[in-house]
Order: sequence, then C-alpha cells, then structure tokens
Amino acid sequence: PGGTLKIQNVAFAALTSVSFGAPSTTGVTIGAGVTQLAGTASAATAPQVLIADPGFSSGVVDATPTFGIDLSGLCGGPCGGRAYKIVVSPGRTVDVTLNWNSNDDLGGYLASSPGGSLLSTTTFPPADNFGPGATGHPEKSTWTLPAGTYTILVIDFEAAASPTQISITLTTH
Repeated sequence: PGGTLKIQNVAFAALTSVSFGAPSTTGVTIGAGVTQLAGTASAATAPQVLIADPGFSSGVVDATPTFGIDLSGLCGGPCGGRAYKIVVSPGRTVDVTLNWNSNDDLGGYLASSPGGSLLSTTTFPPADNFGPGATGHPEKSTWTLPAGTYTILVIDFEAAASPTQISITLTTH
C-alpha cells in the first residue's frame, strides 16, 4: 500500500482495454512516421481496412477525403464516392459506423471488389439512415458477410463542400 508499481516487459495482447494515467501538462504528439490510410477514387486500388477478431473493432481515419468516384447515376445528381477494401475470412457479422466532421450527407454502401458494383441494399443495408446536417451522423449498419473481398463506398451526396475528415469503425461479432 502506498508504494510504486513497476511493470516491465509485459505484452498486453489479450486485454480489451487498458487505461493508464500519468500526471502531465503536455499533449500527445503523433510523429511523422504514422501514415494515414486514405481511401481512393477507385475500387481497384482501394486500401485495405483490416477486420478485427470477433468482439473487437478496427477502423480507419481519412484526413484527406476527396470523393472522386463518379456516382451521379446512383445519386440522381452530382455526387462522388471514396473506396476502402475489406477482406473477410471467415465470414463474419460486422457493425459499421461512419462519421465525419461536416454537415454533408454521407452514406456507407457495400460493393463487390474489385469491380465496385453495389451489392443488394436489402441484404446489406447501407449505413445511410439520416440526411444532411448536424444530426445526420454518425451513420450505422450491420452486415453479415460471407468470406470474400468487398469495397466500402463512402458516398458524399452533396456536390458542394466536403468533410475534411471521415472515420469508419468496424466491430465484428
């Protein structure tokens, strides 16, 4: 009681969460060696977002989103998309949460990969339940995915301003 606890050479691989507190007056700095995982304007070149083991989450933050996939035929007007690839093996149920930092109307849709054809929105409901504005996000959905490769298409339904940051969180069951 009242002593100092020292932990050395321990790997916390099996913990679901650990909180360490230390008195500090400085913030956390993430160095230049950390690279972001930016989506692309093509399903064929989309970066892979890893799928975590059941009970865990994985995700991506994209700080430079541009919506270069022309999806105006899908949207009925000018709109664009951004692609992220997921590889599912074995099959899993995945909760997807899409969030961003603007009042744009975004949605997350599942497509085949590498072709990028949208999959049935009945079988794979899009993460697109709300409209634009501050209450329009986060968007959420649950997908039961057979083993395979898929593309998550993040669609910006507004031709004007775009968010400067989007995040996708995938929680597996």
